[in-house]
Amino acid sequence: MSQEFSIAHAKASVMVYDEKMKKWVPSGGMNGFAKVHIYQHATNSTFRIVGRLLQDHSVVINTALVKGLRYNVATPTFHQWRDQRQVYGLNFAVKQEADEFGKAALGALEQLASGQVAPPPQVSGNIHRSQQERDEVAQRQKDTEEQRQREVEMLRQRREEIRQREEEQKRMEIEAELKRQEELRKQREAEEKARQERVEKERIERELQVERERTLEQERELEKLQREMEEQEADLRRESELLHQSAMAEQVRQVERRPNRGPPPAAPERKSSVPPEDNVQNGASPPPSVTI
Repeated sequence: MSQEFSIAHAKASVMVYDEKMKKWVPSGGMNGFAKVHIYQHATNSTFRIVGRLLQDHSVVINTALVKGLRYNVATPTFHQWRDQRQVYGLNFAVKQEADEFGKAALGALEQLASGQVAPPPQVSGNIHRSQQERDEVAQRQKDTEEQRQREVEMLRQRREEIRQREEEQKRMEIEAELKRQEELRKQREAEEKARQERVEKERIERELQVERERTLEQERELEKLQREMEEQEADLRRESELLHQSAMAEQVRQVERRPNRGPPPAAPERKSSVPPEDNVQNGASPPPSVTI
């Protein structure tokens, strides 16, 4: 035998507040009125609100009234409260039913706050529940099971969302790592290219420096050779002059030693001992001077 009793009921549309869309939406995704009960457990002294759609008896709300919960009568026909999961709203069809339902909900919360919960109206133990009551008990059990299944499905969906977010995060991390490695590779390639260009530039500069030094050395050797040639030419000229002077002096001495028999013979024709200019300029050694 069930230990829960309905202490209030009303016809109302059950709503939940969608935090993402920032608006009220029908609970369970279906519009329509539901029969909403406040049940009190006789043994545990607990309360819960359960609602089933009138058209298909599907459970659209099954939540507990606990100590500290704030039940807000926003308008005469719209009440709302929040539990640990979401915000609920009841849009009542009749104001009188809304008043009675709100009074029962607030009374239950007051009892929970005080710690003294009055027992629900008792039914004689000798009178068996009617078939309708047994049906309601069976329906509540079915509602509880459906609510449990919805919670399991919500938990599965939540886990699936978490798994997808984790996979997406891992994918983004892998892409970021690949991008970072690609940037490092390009950076290393650019550094290696710059290093090779620097090494090549230094090699070319060294070769140019060696070439410049070789050219300077050749120029110095050429200048030295030119000076030696000029010195040789000067020496040859001095030697030629000395030979010419020596020959002239020898002729004078011979004339002086001859007897005075007439006019002295004409001086012999002197061939130039200076080598041709072309030969000197071309670097050829001049022939020795000869005097006849």
